[in-house]
Amino acid sequence: MTRILLIRHGQASFGSDDYDRLSELGEEQSRHLGRHLAALPHEPGAVYSGTLRRQQQTADLALTASGADTPPVENTPAFNEYHAGPLFEAYLDRVLEQDPELGHLGEAVLRQRRAFQRALEGVMRCWLADPEPPPPVPESWDGFRSRVTEGLERIARSHGKDDTIYVYTSGGVIAVGVAAALELSPLQTVMLNWRVYNGSITELAYGRRGWSLMGFNAVDHFALKEPERLLTFR
Repeated sequence: MTRILLIRHGQASFGSDDYDRLSELGEEQSRHLGRHLAALPHEPGAVYSGTLRRQQQTADLALTASGADTPPVENTPAFNEYHAGPLFEAYLDRVLEQDPELGHLGEAVLRQRRAFQRALEGVMRCWLADPEPPPPVPESWDGFRSRVTEGLERIARSHGKDDTIYVYTSGGVIAVGVAAALELSPLQTVMLNWRVYNGSITELAYGRRGWSLMGFNAVDHFALKEPERLLTFR
């Protein structure tokens, strides 16, 4: 079967003016990740990344740190994360009205980690329930899920059955890949998304019977070093 390693990007710059870039810790996570990947027994037959900067930075830093002669990274929007900014624009007011504890924070929910997570969960529930999201949301949940699964199937079918493929991506994309193997509901998929560590490795296999989950959220490359500092979700 074709093996696909779904690799989540390192920690991004939460709370800054530009979330879509790695923090200093995210850069360090990416280098640890690259050295770990270099020690694995199977070299990648192909390497893909989404087109978001934090995904591409992780790929570049990891591949440089690995020191291995790997194929060039192919960037494709199929593995981009869902568009969180437009989701907040479309649904945040509704979430704040429904949750008084968040409501009194107003726009400050976007800068406080716990409040942001709670607001994001509310925003995502609104998105899941809306088959035709309003502008500026560019795609529905079903559209996002289809984009990801079609992208994964396309690369699995375009490589040999014994190939190992690296995909540098984000938590939502990884959750959708796992959901395809385990037949999870949309809500279960979203809840799984919250548990994907930065710099983690999830392994899928693709064969005649479709997708199989071979490993989820592996972070041994961090847990054996400084887990309290290196293990992050955002």
